[in-house]
Amino acid sequence: PPSEPGRAVQLPAMLRPEVRLKDHQERGIALMQQRFLERQVGVRGMLLADDMGLGKTLQALAFIGWYREKTSSPRPCLV
Repeated sequence: PPSEPGRAVQLPAMLRPEVRLKDHQERGIALMQQRFLERQVGVRGMLLADDMGLGKTLQALAFIGWYREKTSSPRPCLV
């Protein structure tokens, strides 16, 4: 799996409670969160790519929501 063992995805509080993410969507969000928290030198972004209809937009928006909640002065995001 792309995220560390035992590392659970942190969903933003603004995500409506009735929204249920699929396992691959949670892994994608967890990977983006992990990369953001690592803040590797030279890593300025990430490309989220998969087949159509698998929820990339929802993953990106959930990550952005989490990022905005966790960051005191968030930078602009481009989707």
